[in-house]
Amino acid sequence: MSSNPNLVQYIAEQCSGAGEITVKKMFGDYGIYCDGKIFGLICDDRLFVKPTEAGRQLLRSERHLAPYEGAKPYFFIEDVDDRDYLGNLVRETCKALPEPKPKKKKGAKQLLLLIALMFLAPSLFAQSIGGGLMVGPVFSTMKISDMDTASFRADFTGGVRIALIPERSIIGGEVDIIYSRQGMSTPTGLDPDGNTIRYLSKSHYINVPLLLNIYLRRWTEDDEDESMIPRLRIGPQIGFCIGGNNVLEVRGKKKQQYIIPWEKGTFNRIDYGLTAAISYWYVEVRYTFGMGNIFKDGEKSTNHVISVTWSDIW
Repeated sequence: MSSNPNLVQYIAEQCSGAGEITVKKMFGDYGIYCDGKIFGLICDDRLFVKPTEAGRQLLRSERHLAPYEGAKPYFFIEDVDDRDYLGNLVRETCKALPEPKPKKKKGAKQLLLLIALMFLAPSLFAQSIGGGLMVGPVFSTMKISDMDTASFRADFTGGVRIALIPERSIIGGEVDIIYSRQGMSTPTGLDPDGNTIRYLSKSHYINVPLLLNIYLRRWTEDDEDESMIPRLRIGPQIGFCIGGNNVLEVRGKKKQQYIIPWEKGTFNRIDYGLTAAISYWYVEVRYTFGMGNIFKDGEKSTNHVISVTWSDIW
């Protein structure tokens, strides 16, 4: 079950002796921060604090529990009514936790240069322009640094592709515009009341990969189009998050929280990564390794997506 917002606010106020306390909704429950540093989670109306040696020295009773299925064990804090106790515990825990890593400056010039080269190389050899529609299943998960067992979930992807097709070389290029429903799920577990429970996160992206196509043999007079030539594709991808929702499933019943990416504390609007694919006939298997942070706050989180698509060619 998800946490009561009134209790979440009460716990935040009880911890306020340590500094500026904020809470942000994540996966149906809440992350709790002190001066911008996440120190714990509030799940199913229970407070969990990240384990540190400094925090252990202050605990009245030491009990380790996972906040949700697949998470690492945290200190479970039963006494949330003693304001001074919580304030001291949070303060010392945050002192012991590492500082958040500063965001790296994006190499805009290097990225633009890479994109220019990706376009230039195929254009030197291309003889024609082609493209088509693509559609198929997608299997995605999220790698989150604080979660050990996030599972793949199946959904749908589809879009259009525009290609620079060579006829006298093995180098071509392609840009795609793809709608992709991504996300992850956790394994089914049990909550404190013995109910089956699992979390799902769904996200909706418009992905634009820029791919270098490497044809594994040269064209012959018998080739009517590129479909009969095996092809490797590799290149950068930029994704635009257009929405999503977190789902809490208890005893088979789902409760959804819809997410708008331009709201504070939700999905980052832009994701980026590397894409690699192999194509033959009208079928392609593609893997995208996410490199950007999915969420604006919290633990490191990246997308990992496998798609199997059919594509016509014109």
